[in-house]
Amino acid sequence: MTFTFTYTDTDSSGDHLTAEPATGVDGLPVVALIAEQHRDTACVHIPLDRVEELVAGLRDVVRQAGGQQPTGDALTAAERRFLTFALDLAFDRMVSDDGFTDEAQAALKKLRRLAAMTLPVA
Repeated sequence: MTFTFTYTDTDSSGDHLTAEPATGVDGLPVVALIAEQHRDTACVHIPLDRVEELVAGLRDVVRQAGGQQPTGDALTAAERRFLTFALDLAFDRMVSDDGFTDEAQAALKKLRRLAAMTLPVA
């Protein structure tokens, strides 16, 4: 017997947001977020390795909706420059050593996004 967990939230106007397991177009498992508003429906597939990032983002949105600033540690301009420099060195090293795996490429991409992030000043 297989059990499937589906979460649905309905707001006061009757709109629904559902999260359920699904299979992406590439055949890999994903979480499907389905928004239904009146007769319109939209669906977004979240890869399993991005779910924690989604949850963290939702927590920041909740905090902002409550009037708080995001709690993530924002990098200073100097820290962003240093991180970018270090990532450039790591990229050069990985390319020269033939060590550029898919996992390393994903990590580099994520860290480059972090280096580029800025949070609003209160």
